[in-house]
Amino acid sequence: MKVLLIRTLLGWLLAGSLSLQAQQDPLQSLYLNDKLLINPAYAGARNTLAATVQYRHQWAGIAQAPRTAVLTVQSPLKNPKLALGFVLSDDQLGVTRQTSLRGAYAYRIPAGNGRLSLGVQGGVTLHRADLTSLTVFDESDLLFSLDENRLLPNAGFGVYYDWADKAFVSLSAPRLLRGAFLPDGNSREGRHYFASAGYLAGNGPNVRVRTMALLRAVENAPMQVEGNVALELMRTVWIGAGIRSNPAVTGQLMVDLPQGLGVGYSYDMDLNTLGDASRGSHEVFIRFDLPEGRDTDVASPRRSPHRIF
Repeated sequence: MKVLLIRTLLGWLLAGSLSLQAQQDPLQSLYLNDKLLINPAYAGARNTLAATVQYRHQWAGIAQAPRTAVLTVQSPLKNPKLALGFVLSDDQLGVTRQTSLRGAYAYRIPAGNGRLSLGVQGGVTLHRADLTSLTVFDESDLLFSLDENRLLPNAGFGVYYDWADKAFVSLSAPRLLRGAFLPDGNSREGRHYFASAGYLAGNGPNVRVRTMALLRAVENAPMQVEGNVALELMRTVWIGAGIRSNPAVTGQLMVDLPQGLGVGYSYDMDLNTLGDASRGSHEVFIRFDLPEGRDTDVASPRRSPHRIF
């Protein structure tokens, strides 16, 4: 009975969200392993042609729960101060689906013992809502009489500082335009703001500790704070945990494989009624760094060829 109730409430939230003034980007637990998802200034930071694929199934066991797939590609250019990146994402939530393509451009300069990157991005989102498939009480309600298909442009910018591969600070606003989901203009995208920082403790070959924190703010939505700590073993395996203010807790595992490959998995558990009704959220991550380029970095000669952040 509880699961049925949650499914019913979720269905109403899917329809009701069309009248909200804020639209959040998909929530992901492993994005700090590829910060291009939230900051265009991160483009080229891995110092080689790099690609990642992520897939997230949120609230497993609940009908019409969010499912998100993301592909990113980034690389420095022939001039090492310049870099490009691309993000292709597809996010499904009930009867709504958003497919986005964004391009990022970063300008990178040495700064002290690290490197400062300034980035801009632009792109479009195809927003689709299959409203006519919903079962409604008032069939004369014009809001549900037609399906919605809208192309929404957007733009953003970011700043990223990486200090000798030991720490980073990231500030970004990747979604600044407020495109309208419906013709009446009452349903609009919300501006997104991110601030994050991380530090790597230890220099030994066997054990190091990575800590990270994130603050996420979206217009007309609760601010979200997240903290993560990960233990690195033999510079190959990362075992981590995190806590989020929703509230939720996460467990994470990352493994670096030969030839530039890396794989990761995250399990989230919501600490609320919705968490009781679901089987948690699952996320998988695959990364590939072109091996030939991982040891080239003009801007920061102290940087390890095996990127941490």
